[in-house]
Amino acid sequence: MRSSGVSLVSATYFGTYEDVSIFDRSRMITLFVYMCDIVGDSVPRSEIEAVEWVPVTCSPGDGSTFQSRVIPDIARMRGQC
Repeated sequence: MRSSGVSLVSATYFGTYEDVSIFDRSRMITLFVYMCDIVGDSVPRSEIEAVEWVPVTCSPGDGSTFQSRVIPDIARMRGQC
């Protein structure tokens, strides 16, 4: 995590998500998602071009599995839905 400017304090398994790749519909992807506590300021470094925080909402976003399934599940876990 050095390339992002943060250090990992703890990580808790959140879930596994399988879906079709948005870049190649003939391929399946698997996401292993962890909820992490970090310290430091997240800044782009090395091969990281940009850092962007994503709002947690109940509505599935368009596109990626992360937007359409993971983010809404995090919102439900937090009681935001």
